[in-house]
Amino acid sequence: LEVGAADFGKVAELFADDIKHLPHHLVDDEFDLWLMTLSIDGIEVEINQVEDAFAITKDGCRVPFSTNLIRSERRQISGMEVMVQPLEDLIAYKCLIGREADTLDLSSLSRHKQ
Repeated sequence: LEVGAADFGKVAELFADDIKHLPHHLVDDEFDLWLMTLSIDGIEVEINQVEDAFAITKDGCRVPFSTNLIRSERRQISGMEVMVQPLEDLIAYKCLIGREADTLDLSSLSRHKQ
């Protein structure tokens, strides 16, 4: 999940009892971003700050996340209304990054687009 910087700390406060990994600056072979991990009913939920977040492409380029929270769309998921990234934006992001996991996701996502 991605949240704005203004809400990142608020999310950490709201889910303090569920935090598995405290908010931290993650820099690895795939990402450079602020991240926290929750564990809710045994399910890990990663939440990152959308601003100043970068993905690292296969060839080592740092690419800023292009998530525009204003473009978020309301969807019903498991009886709860949530805001999600438009499918076209998610597909474009996964095409750009090109990690193995993203390549596998693309075939499934492309079917949902049709």
